[in-house]
Amino acid sequence: YPFVLPVIQLGADLKRPEHVYLLDDSLNLWASMLQWATSASQDLVALFQLVLPLMQRQDETLKTCLAIVESYMYLCAPAVLQQFGVPLVQACCDMLSDLSMKAVVMLCKIIDTVLLALPETASGLFVPVCSRVFQAVTLSDPIPIITVAHLGVLLRWMLAADQMLPSVAASFSQQHNIDTLERFWDCLLDKFDAFGEPQARKLYALAVAASLTNAAHRPYIVQRVDVIMNVLVSSLVEFHTNLDGALSITDSMVQRCPSPITEDDECNPEYIRRHQLMAKDDIYCVALRDVAVANVSAFFNSFSDQDRAALLARCVPEDVAQLSTF
Repeated sequence: YPFVLPVIQLGADLKRPEHVYLLDDSLNLWASMLQWATSASQDLVALFQLVLPLMQRQDETLKTCLAIVESYMYLCAPAVLQQFGVPLVQACCDMLSDLSMKAVVMLCKIIDTVLLALPETASGLFVPVCSRVFQAVTLSDPIPIITVAHLGVLLRWMLAADQMLPSVAASFSQQHNIDTLERFWDCLLDKFDAFGEPQARKLYALAVAASLTNAAHRPYIVQRVDVIMNVLVSSLVEFHTNLDGALSITDSMVQRCPSPITEDDECNPEYIRRHQLMAKDDIYCVALRDVAVANVSAFFNSFSDQDRAALLARCVPEDVAQLSTF
């Protein structure tokens, strides 16, 4: 990095007059260097501070800036969050409500990556961001694709730290005198069919199944038990059906888990880092059947025989029969 870093700093520092002429080329060089970097020096981590004011300008360089932030998360997320976590969170909060649709989706993808890479650290650090996202979902009416991107962040957050979303919801409910957790569940279930990618639908199903044993969500699940069981059954059928149409105990997304990269594979180091992180994602390494069956059983077994029978009676009979096959 001895030659490249000073060049990037010269052209990407808004305090230097040279950025007027060198910014675009410097950002492209920066993005490419990060993709091919095999380690992160202290100077490379320190350079991250320059991308935050560039992001907040929200000009034609925003896409490249967001790509640079994402590359840092794959390369050295712990070091970046330790030094620049607070200003990064503040920048994300400031930008969420003002970005274009495509930029919001990109930013939500970065937040998802951070929550996946460092669930314990990021779930607490990014509370202000996730709170802003929760507020957008429950107290405003953004366009559907942005709502789905926001919900994806919240679903990942629910898996990373199951008690934080109810805590944030309770705070907003007190401030606005409405039940925001109820609104969240209504919005989430209403948008089930809007989750188009298999990875997003698997994340959705895992988070919903995990919520069954969360006491904070229990009243809302009871009220919507028929819809929630239908969502889980639909997801189980989708991910546990063979090509011949027969049900299987094997999750199709687990079968798609990235295989180890060999020396013969021609790819840059960032591709390998993305590959390694995907291999740790519950979407690819946890069978939906295991989570759903265990949590559905625990949920219904927590009721008396009479109450359990009443809940099952509210569900679609075909869904109850299908659940028993799993």
